[in-house]
This record gives sequence, structure tokens and C-alpha cells, in this order.
Amino acid sequence: MGKIEDTIPGTTKRGKQYLRIKLTDISGSTIDVTLWEEVLPRFDRQAMLSAEEPVVATFTSLKVTIFKSHTSEELQLSSTAATHIYFNPTVDSVIETRNRFKDGTQLLLTTTPGHESHERHLRTEDRNKRTISELLEHQKENQVLK
Repeated sequence: MGKIEDTIPGTTKRGKQYLRIKLTDISGSTIDVTLWEEVLPRFDRQAMLSAEEPVVATFTSLKVTIFKSHTSEELQLSSTAATHIYFNPTVDSVIETRNRFKDGTQLLLTTTPGHESHERHLRTEDRNKRTISELLEHQKENQVLK
């Protein structure tokens, strides 16, 4: 779940369509979600454009992948056949998140005791068993080390 900052359509070298969505969570961190062509019909662009600002999107069934660019590797989330997208659903956590973005108090996310990311290593077999906050914290630690 996160506030939609930008959407960028694209096509792979093999002609496969995708949509990259840049999300900001309540910690102020950003992460990209890539929706592949089989999921694109579920992305209702008109619903997103007509939703009240800030637009918070929630996704189901994403998997963690690593995007390798020429200069770095970044964690991203990618769609699966089971992915669904919801804009500003009327769920308490989304309403609270939207209010925090409206009020400018989104940077209040704290680390849950006992879940400090420096105690964990992001093993390949564990990548899809992490929260977004843990993944982003791991990515920040690796950027500091480089």
C-alpha cells in the first residue's frame, strides 16, 4: 500500500507491455510496482484519475524481484496472475494513511520492536516473506554500505 506518485508505461525489448507505478509509503520511502501485461486490464486508469487525492493504492499478491540497471540493483514488486489493484479503498488502514499524507505527518512510521532489519539477511528463499518496510530498510542498508 502506498501513495501513487507516478505511473510510467513501457514495453520490453520483446514487446511485452508493462506499467511501472512509483509508490511512497508512510515512512517516506518509495518503491516501484511493475504490472505486467496480463494484469494491465485490472488497472483502472480512469478510477485512479477520478479518485480523491492523495490516491493510495493497495495491491494483492505481488512478488519481490530485483531490477538490475546499469549502475545498481533495486528491489521492486511485480505483479502475478493473482494481483488485484484498489484505489482509496474504505479500509481503516488506508483511510489513516491518506489522512497522514493529507496532514503531512506520513513520516511517523517506526520500526516494530524485535524486527530490526540489521538482524536479518535477505536470503533469496525469504524474499517473498518480508514486509515492504523490511524490504525497503534492507535496500537502504545496502545502499549505505556501497
